[in-house]
Amino acid sequence: MLYVLHEIHNILEKRAQVDTVYLDFAKAFDKVSHDLLLVKLHNFGIRGNLLRWFGDYLSGRLQRVTVLGVTSEPLPVLSGVPQGSILGPLLFLIYVNDLPKATSFDTTVTMFADDTKCHRPLRNLQDTKILQQDLDKITNWCHDWRMDLNQTKCVVMHFSRILRPTITQYTLSETSPSRLLLEKHEIPTQPMAFYSK
Repeated sequence: MLYVLHEIHNILEKRAQVDTVYLDFAKAFDKVSHDLLLVKLHNFGIRGNLLRWFGDYLSGRLQRVTVLGVTSEPLPVLSGVPQGSILGPLLFLIYVNDLPKATSFDTTVTMFADDTKCHRPLRNLQDTKILQQDLDKITNWCHDWRMDLNQTKCVVMHFSRILRPTITQYTLSETSPSRLLLEKHEIPTQPMAFYSK
């Protein structure tokens, strides 16, 4: 969070606008595909017995549901990292580690677990088009790696010190995130949180 605030502050000091998109993964830890995670582990150089150990660790898990004292038949768990485990968060980070590479130069993607922010300085209208293209690339990455964005929780924030900021309607898979404009008098001087309805 401090890194993002520092980056935004530096861009504002250069009299540029910053558009930041806050992204929310739907059921992030539950959506990790076991097969694709093993592919990513292999690409990281994990091979042989260690890769087979990860495969065994992820496979053979069952889940069932109990409602009003009635329990369903057990079904295999084909996705998700074991929550509450030491390895779960690490495996999730390995799974999403290459997401920032999907965007173009000068667009920054910062991540802390499943909390993801994408921001870009806007110097001209071309920058808004590039940011939209980057959002499309992120959406494509999610499709390729079987992750879903919770579009109702994705938010765009415009940071600006100019009187007439550029207001762009960005989209994620045909849906526009809600917007919150921070004008000159709303720029924070100390760290604080802003929420959009």
